Amino acid sequence: MRHNLILPPLTRREALCRMGSGFGVVGLASVLGNSLSEAATAKNLTSPFEPREPHFPAKAKHVIFLFLNGGLSQVDTFDPKPMLQKFHGQAYPGETIETEQKTGNLMKSPFSSKKYGQSGIEISEIFPRVAERIDDVCVVRSCAQS
Repeated sequence: MRHNLILPPLTRREALCRMGSGFGVVGLASVLGNSLSEAATAKNLTSPFEPREPHFPAKAKHVIFLFLNGGLSQVDTFDPKPMLQKFHGQAYPGETIETEQKTGNLMKSPFSSKKYGQSGIEISEIFPRVAERIDDVCVVRSCAQS
């Protein structure tokens, strides 16, 4: 008997949470990797979780993954919203959804941003050192499910 299990699509928040957990485990494995494999070797044990050789050589030298749950807003860092400047202090346009919490008026970012590098990526004034090296950085501003 064959079961076709169709899972509901992930929300962006759920996807980022799962990815964040995955990157944490990768970091933990790199910290504990040698001590765990040495302990297994001392006891002549082999584990299915033991690190293996990759299928192809890695190109990336470093990965910095920032998952800032409760951290800075994207509007205040790498994703400015120019229309918030225009509509600052005004009520959110459109009808209010019954299930939505009561919120205040629209707010612009307290920080200014400008374009940097050959790529012209807008960066907030709170990251001047990052702005100097922005052409070496990959900025992902959206997530989509396929």
